Amino acid sequence: MARPLRVLPLLYRKLNQPPAEIVPRDKLTTVASSDEQLKKAFTVNEKLTSLEDITNYNNFYEFSSNKQAVASAAKGFVDTTLERFS
Repeated sequence: MARPLRVLPLLYRKLNQPPAEIVPRDKLTTVASSDEQLKKAFTVNEKLTSLEDITNYNNFYEFSSNKQAVASAAKGFVDTTLERFS
């Protein structure tokens, strides 16, 4: 019993090492500081995705391998998987 007790402090020190030293760094100077700069920073020159594409695009290949056909194929599907576990 005495041997495991001698190992505990070593194990404690190994698992609870002192925190890493925080290295001081220069502040970022290129970060947007105004609303106008933020708007410019997060703007893209692409058209918006249509609502139909957003609401009908799926990766559920159990219904179809055509990603546009999944929404209509799964329209009346009811998943009862969780009912078996409750």
